[in-house]
Amino acid sequence: MDNFQTFRFQSHDFDEISASLARWNQSYRQLSAGAFYGDIRYLHINGIELFELHWGQVIHYQGLTPPGTIGFGLPLNIKGESRYLNRPILDGELLIQRCGSEGDLIGSRNFTIQVLTIDEQRFFDKVESITGLDSRPLLEHINRLVLHPVIAETLRCKFHTLLHLSLIHI
Repeated sequence: MDNFQTFRFQSHDFDEISASLARWNQSYRQLSAGAFYGDIRYLHINGIELFELHWGQVIHYQGLTPPGTIGFGLPLNIKGESRYLNRPILDGELLIQRCGSEGDLIGSRNFTIQVLTIDEQRFFDKVESITGLDSRPLLEHINRLVLHPVIAETLRCKFHTLLHLSLIHI
């Protein structure tokens, strides 16, 4: 494997959690009172980034994916109101952030999200090789998809397994 990085990081310092995602152009702001606690499990392998991010307070995220990538976020637990691009997040909803488009997420207390980023060109080439269609025009106007519950749960389990197995070896 040309490029492999994995870590787990827990902190009561908000800036430390933010800094652990150094490839992202991001800002976070705590919206609720109380001590911060955050936890991240991270895997980067051959240009694909997968992480699970948890925080204990209501947090507002704004930012961009790493340069040249498209990001997909799958919330694990939605307790209280969480919003993406100023609309409530539904259970099983896949959040999409295109390269160069700013994400804006408010995550409720004890919010957990799994995020996958991949090179945007690589993603579009793969979709085209499978479907025979150029998905760029379609994704210009889509920033979320509601997944069938079985598909959402399958993705959550696969992401969790990948992160768990990669962290066993560090």
